[in-house]
Amino acid sequence: MGPLDREIVRRRLAGIAENLERLGAIVSLTLEQYRGDWLCRKATERVLQEIVESAVDVNQHLMVASGAGPAPDYRQSFL
Repeated sequence: MGPLDREIVRRRLAGIAENLERLGAIVSLTLEQYRGDWLCRKATERVLQEIVESAVDVNQHLMVASGAGPAPDYRQSFL
């Protein structure tokens, strides 16, 4: 079992919260506007990717700290 580093978890969760706020910028767009703006779509994709990566980092860290060991893949880290 590894030690739980609360600061790692806090930083990742803060990053998730920040990125969720950033996604708020697209809420006012209509579906047509969103589909028509490739840059907005790509930025949204990247922000979502960062959210998922941070969530997986938290999952893996908590699993290792609990003694369960790392999950074999992203999906398993959520299960």
